Amino acid sequence: MVKIAPTTRPRPHQTTGERIARLRLARGWSQQHLAELADLSTYTVSHAEQGCEIYAHTLERLAFALGVSMTYLWCGKEEEE
Repeated sequence: MVKIAPTTRPRPHQTTGERIARLRLARGWSQQHLAELADLSTYTVSHAEQGCEIYAHTLERLAFALGVSMTYLWCGKEEEE
């Protein structure tokens, strides 16, 4: 499995974890609610928001639950078409 370390990639203004938390809070969701939607543990969501390494499939589940692309969570911008 591929682990993604948010601190190793260039980021515009926020870390991946900060983007996850910001999107979650903007929707008025708790970490537990996001975890349920993404079929993850609350611990995993908390870890992701803290900027810890996460697996690519975890990022994919979070992106799907939040309604954004993995690229947006990872880089802070959408993929170019």
